[in-house]
Amino acid sequence: MIENLTNILTDFLAISTLIGLIVSIFLIILFFLKKTKKLPSFTETSLLKNITKVSLPSAWFISAISMVTSLYYSEVAGYEACTFCWYERIAMYPLVIILGIASWRDDFKIKIYALPIATLGMLISIYHYQLQLFPNQSAVSCNSSGSSVSCTGTWILEFGFISIPFMAFTGFLLIISLLLLTDRIR
Repeated sequence: MIENLTNILTDFLAISTLIGLIVSIFLIILFFLKKTKKLPSFTETSLLKNITKVSLPSAWFISAISMVTSLYYSEVAGYEACTFCWYERIAMYPLVIILGIASWRDDFKIKIYALPIATLGMLISIYHYQLQLFPNQSAVSCNSSGSSVSCTGTWILEFGFISIPFMAFTGFLLIISLLLLTDRIR
């Protein structure tokens, strides 16, 4: 039963990762268009304001889902977390609390604190993902750091490229792109 639930969750998360990646790219393009003042007027007034309204709670939701699913994989499905998985968790878990409080209080200045944490987590997940792609690197040995699981191993590989570090990368990227558009609605 747990294995079936894990397979369903993994399929759902893989599809969500693809959607999240597409949404992140769209939001980053929107951010740069906003910064360069090249947005069409209808986009500035309607689309951007609607995204701004939900950006902070959405960033919190993504961090919360990331935390819950990482705990599910390790505590229920029995996937042992490697060293870099733990580093990614160390970056993601505080975001649940920080973004949750910020959403509750409508504190749009939180991005000053949350962006560096999310960026660090994203960089760690990029490094971790490339370790999985190119496992013959001798620079880092996760096994010697106290973890019994290799950082180059993959518990999940969906669509030929989506692994847990790639899911983490997409989660951090989506949080960053939402925080970039977080602003007080005028």
